[in-house]
Amino acid sequence: MKKELTLKNYVIYVCRYWLITAICVVVGLATMLFYGIFSKEAETTVYEGNITFGGISNFFNVDTNAGEGQTNLYNSIRSYALELMSAPQLQTDLYKEVSADWKALNGRMSDSSAQTAFYEAFAITRSNSYMYVSFSQVKGDEQHNAFAVRVVDRYLDLARESAIHYEKILEEEGKLVVTPATLQTVENSDESTGLLLNCVIGIAIGLVLGLVIMFVVYFADRRINSYGDIAQITGNRLLGIGKSATGNETCPQIDCAMGDDKTLVVCGSAAACGNVSNRFAAYSSGTGRKTLLMDFSRRGEDALGAYLDGKSLDALVREENGVSVLCGGASWARANKERKRIEALKDAYERVVICAPYGGDGASAVLTAMSDKVVFALDQGAIRCRDVASIAQEAQAGYKAIGAVIDNAGKSFVGEKTYFAETEEE
Repeated sequence: MKKELTLKNYVIYVCRYWLITAICVVVGLATMLFYGIFSKEAETTVYEGNITFGGISNFFNVDTNAGEGQTNLYNSIRSYALELMSAPQLQTDLYKEVSADWKALNGRMSDSSAQTAFYEAFAITRSNSYMYVSFSQVKGDEQHNAFAVRVVDRYLDLARESAIHYEKILEEEGKLVVTPATLQTVENSDESTGLLLNCVIGIAIGLVLGLVIMFVVYFADRRINSYGDIAQITGNRLLGIGKSATGNETCPQIDCAMGDDKTLVVCGSAAACGNVSNRFAAYSSGTGRKTLLMDFSRRGEDALGAYLDGKSLDALVREENGVSVLCGGASWARANKERKRIEALKDAYERVVICAPYGGDGASAVLTAMSDKVVFALDQGAIRCRDVASIAQEAQAGYKAIGAVIDNAGKSFVGEKTYFAETEEE
């Protein structure tokens, strides 16, 4: 059974169950307020060292007016050396050397997390004549600071050794100048975004979460949430709906839909069937028609069976609140075989109302076949859409279906009092 999903119905559903969304908003607000109040400023220390290239005069013992050939050679050596000193392999070699101490300082981290954190803290920056090496970390004790200094200095050594290995000229004094690691900056960063903004973020997150939860709940709710959920199989007309049992206002609508037809079967939920059947039988009797209520909800009584066995109808029918009542019991199964007796019974009355609660036993199909019109009486608080599909499938009402009456409609029912079928475009 396809569920009717519309924005209007969803919004009404959310408003009906507003407390769930409100709780999500309050939780989101409280969480972000707690975070904003108790979050602290993070202090980060950055240790930095560098390697500087000597000027062209240091390389060739000339003034700044060097020849074109010397200038090109100087630029080539400098560019190649910078590539060598920032090679990824050097960083890998460095981590292998210091990994044991790094993991000891961050004992709760896994191996992969420790490695990732190390490379996030380590940084290399290059310019034309400089290479900067830095290591940043949350401000810690002397042990952490000493480790940062060690990392920077050790990498500077590895970088210098690599450059000299491939460019021997760089070994000469003044060609490469190494500045050891020093504390460069202490950065303060507020982890909180501010109380006001935190409140806005918390409310927004809570609202979105609440709406998502309510959409899942709405989609998963298999009750009849609007008449459009079942209209295709029960008739495109909502005859009546009530928070408890529907009243007599449904009776004129049913009577109008009946026209000159004589026999009406009411099938669906037991209590709802009894309510609609009794009300309409009393209404029909009040209009001056000789009316019979055939009640198949009273399984312990089988006056209809006695009638089919040949007993007089007048001796079996009893008056209840001005309505002639004949209890059916399980004798519905004999209706097809005793067509003459059934037709004689129908001829004795101007209108016959049949109360036929759904039991999954085939009664709805038999009783619908012997009737002119069908009304579905449903308990919204208990019945599911799939149950309505089962009832309609057994009844096979088709064109006989007048519509449905819905009793005990709770706040999960978000449809209107009336239902208008959407016109299909040809």
